[in-house]
Amino acid sequence: MSPGELEAHIRDCGRMLEKEYALGNREAAEGWLQEMNLAISQRSPEQQAQMTAEIERRISEGPDYFQVIGRQHAQELAA
Repeated sequence: MSPGELEAHIRDCGRMLEKEYALGNREAAEGWLQEMNLAISQRSPEQQAQMTAEIERRISEGPDYFQVIGRQHAQELAA
């Protein structure tokens, strides 16, 4: 699986986790969480370093970044 495919799979697992949890299907949500954690553990050291650098960059931008991401996330959930 390419790095892009892996990241897409992780995002898909997260969406399914949120959907099942919102529907009250805790067991199914936990299954998606396990699948997501497994996929995350398969990231290469390069991917992990890249993600760490991106998170540090975003943190340095201040709380506005997290407010924007929070609004985007809420819109995605509503869709």
